[in-house]
This record gives sequence, C-alpha cells and structure tokens, in this order.
Amino acid sequence: MKKIFRFLFSAVFVMFLSVNILAQSHEMYLSAPTEVTYINKIIMGDTLSDGNRVDLERVYVLQRGGIWFFNDVIKNIGWDVRIKAEDADGPKPIIYGAVAENSTVVPIDFIDSQGSVFLKNIVVNGISDFDPDYTNWQHNAPRELVVWNVSGDYTLVVDGCILMHAYQADLRTFSGIRSIKVTNTIFANSGTGTFDNMGDGRAVDLRKTSCDSLIMINNTFVNGQDRVVRHISSTASLNYFRFEHNTVVNNGGRYGVMALGLLGQDTKVQIKNNLFLDPMAFGADTASSRQYDFLESKESYSAEIPAKANHVMIYHQKDTSATSIDNTLQFEISNNQYAYTSDITNLWADLITRVPNPTLHMPAPMSNFIQTKVSADAFTKIDPFSFANVPNTMVGLVNWNLSPLPEGAGENSSGGSAFVDMDRRKTTYFRDTLDCSYSTSLAQYTASTEGLPLGDLNWFPDKKSQWLTDVQENESIPVEYSLQQNYPNPFNPTTTINFSIPNAANVNVTIFNILGQQVATIVNNKLTAGNYSFDFNASDLASGLYIYQLKADNFVASKKMMLLK
Repeated sequence: MKKIFRFLFSAVFVMFLSVNILAQSHEMYLSAPTEVTYINKIIMGDTLSDGNRVDLERVYVLQRGGIWFFNDVIKNIGWDVRIKAEDADGPKPIIYGAVAENSTVVPIDFIDSQGSVFLKNIVVNGISDFDPDYTNWQHNAPRELVVWNVSGDYTLVVDGCILMHAYQADLRTFSGIRSIKVTNTIFANSGTGTFDNMGDGRAVDLRKTSCDSLIMINNTFVNGQDRVVRHISSTASLNYFRFEHNTVVNNGGRYGVMALGLLGQDTKVQIKNNLFLDPMAFGADTASSRQYDFLESKESYSAEIPAKANHVMIYHQKDTSATSIDNTLQFEISNNQYAYTSDITNLWADLITRVPNPTLHMPAPMSNFIQTKVSADAFTKIDPFSFANVPNTMVGLVNWNLSPLPEGAGENSSGGSAFVDMDRRKTTYFRDTLDCSYSTSLAQYTASTEGLPLGDLNWFPDKKSQWLTDVQENESIPVEYSLQQNYPNPFNPTTTINFSIPNAANVNVTIFNILGQQVATIVNNKLTAGNYSFDFNASDLASGLYIYQLKADNFVASKKMMLLK
C-alpha cells in the first residue's frame, strides 16, 4: 500500500479553502440551532421561485452536537436527499420527530422518497425525548423513517447513523428499489409497544416488492420487536444479500429474525461473523396470530400439527418452480453465534407450565436457527454472556406478549399479564453510552472468519481498522465508498488518485482550483464496483492548491492536493 502524506496550511488559508470546498461540492452547512428549527422546512424550501431545486446535488451538512426537528414529511420527487454530519469530531447531530402542524401526531414518515437517499453520521428519532407525551405514547411514532412508495432505480446508503422509533419499520419499501446498503449504524427501539401490534418494529422492510441488493455490515440492532429484515410476498427475487459483522441484542422476533423472501437460482446469500444475544426472545409457539409470515417457508411444526408453521429465525420463500436452493452451494453462511440469557430461558420454562391448552398455544425455546440446510458451523449456540452496557433484557415484554389469556378466552393475543415495555432508554444513551463490546477473553473475540471478534466491529475500533485493511487488500469488491489521498502529495507534475466504489455507479472525478473553477475531469462514466487508480498530469496548470472531488451516484467526497513546480 502506498504511503499517505499530510500537508498543513495556515489557518487563514484553510478557512478560505473551506468556503470554496463547500461551494464546489454543493454543500449547505447548517449551524446548530439556538431555537426550534424544522429541517424539513429547510430542505423542502431550498427551491427557486419557479419551484425547481436550487441544486439537484445539494448535501445538507449538520453541525455536530446540533438538534433539529421534523414536523412534516420530506418528499423528494426527482431529486436525491443527502444529509450528513460535518466532518469533525463531536456528538452526532440529532433530528427528532415533532407533532405535525394542525395535528396531534408526528408525521407518518421522515422521508417519503422518489429518489435516492444518503444519510451519514446523523441520529433520527421519530419521538422527541423532550416531550413526556411522546415517551408516554400519547402521540404515535412515525410509521417509517425512510420509505419508497414509487418504484425506481433508487439507492439507499446509510452509514454511521442511529435510527430510532418507527412503529412499523425504520427503512421500508412499498415498491421496487435497486439497492440498500447500511453500514456502521445502530437501530434502536424498533416498534412502539401497545401503540401498534407486536408484529411491527423492524429495521428493514421490503414487503411485497423487489430489491436487487441488500447489504448490511457492522451494524448493531438493539430493542426490536420484530425482524431485522422482512422481505415477504416478493415480486422479484433478492439477488444479493450480505449480512456480516452485525450485533443483534434484545430482539423480540415476533415473526423471526430475518425473512429473506424469494431467492432465485443465482441469488448470493452471505451471513457470517454475526453475534446474537436473545435474538428471538418471543420463542416459538403455535398461536394462529403468529403463523402468517412463517408460512412462506412451507414448513410445519410436525405431522401432529401440520397447519402450524415452524418458527425458525431465518427463512425464505419456498420457490417450487426452481430446483432446490436448499443447499450450501447457494449460501456462504458461517461463523455466527447466538445465546439466550437466563431471564429469557427461565421465562420460557415458566410459560409452558401456564399454558391452558398446549395444542393451541405451545411456547417453546427455539430449536432451529435457519430453514436452509447449512454447515454445522453456520450458527453455533454458546453460553450466555454480557455486553459492556446494553438495555435490560425484554423479559417483561415477552411475558406480556406470550402469557396465556384466561381459560376459554381463545388463543394468546397478547395481554395475558400486565404490560411491561422494553427498556427503551433515550437518544443520548444510544449515541453516547451504549457499548456492545465484550470481554476479550471470550471465545467469540477471535471466532470470525478472519480471527477477529464476532459482531459489529465498531465496538472494537482497532480490530475494525485491521478488518478494513484486510478487506481492501483481499477483496475485489470494496465494502464502502472511499476517496484516498493522492500520492505523491505535493507533486510535480503527475500524481495518482485512488478511490473505491462498492456498487456500479455513474462516477465523476473532477479537479477544481481554489476558486471553485473546474480545471480538469479525470473520470466521467459508469464504472462497476471495485478499486480504481488514475494518474493525473498537471503539466498545464500553475503551482498551487487544488481540490479533487469524487461523485459516485449519491456519494460525494473531496480532498486537497498541492502542485509544486
């Protein structure tokens, strides 16, 4: 790997430079508000007198530590939404849901998109911590935080964010989308208790639609009522699914952990190096209210109860038209581990003694993790362990959800005992205090395919750096967008610019002078996913400071370089 040099400039020069970087990279910097400020009004109001957007490539940059609100839906029709935190140290900016104008509830969505969406290093919470009426569920949460209702060649990229409190799903598509990629993100408090049914509360919902690629790497999912992924009633097969180095803790799993929907002959599924603690705390039972989504796998509990679907944690739609895809050749599934705390296993044992009619309602510990036949090391059950700082187990919510109703009252439908919510915690806890690291003496600390810790590597920063280096050197397809520092720098007259794109994209690499004027274009065409290196010859340019910018679909990055002749 090439060595990277850093170059320092005077404070005045850097200040002047930063203004020009923002100008030429389409960024609108938003300072931390000193009063209630609605970001939806800023974004939707960023238009010309004729109603057209001021800048179709606008990037809204939020100052670290700032707090904004949304009281209406951001609807981007024909343009892309790009919101990120400033590239600086400090706490991630927060966007809270607020009661919509002329209403008593928060908006149904944060973003209702007919374009691509890029979110980076921000916190979006559908419920405000400041109003007790919200946290006491006097107002509903948004149904989704980001949703697509119209099909298109759209992409969603979420990196380094915290997404909280959508009552159905944090990210959802009602129509076809090209790709979703979520990295380094925390999903928390998915679902809203008794305000909506227990089958809601998902991270990603692809119900009744299509998605070509779904990639989820180095994320943490904590306090979720239902699944991490829901892809059911598929209109097309999921062609690529990668779920790697994720941590799942306190997941009720009303309808499982991952429903992958329709998988085709050429589908590639990678599920590896993930760590689960209480991943499907609601266990398995034969109540009719829990059968619907599990039926897609076409498996039943037993010959004695053939009408009851087998509740496994990961399952897919059985495609009877194709030759069997239930074989290890179609899947790369390995080095995943899961455990259940004694709070949950003891409750399961107690619930079984309280069931009035076990032929109708049969709460039971999970015996199967995945429907598909995989190798023995795909999912390994391990002894219970502790994370450094996570919310309490959801034993109270499980008890309320599974406790049988009085004899003669029919099947379980939630509410056989007093309601106890999950340990939700507030926004700043998940931003500043949550810690899913674990003892380095545990076996899972070296149990991944690379000999690194299982689960989200963001909790072990030095190990994540090692993993990223290994990925860059050993994988042909990068896991994230990146623009590297040119080398050499300073240079005369040639230098090399390297960048990586994880998906096929329309790529533009452009050179600007310090006035924001374009002086050269290095790349301007569609490239496949990969790592790229281009040489730039500046023999026709004068000595001085220049900016080079990479744009790949909705990703934008800029860096400085110095030409010294």
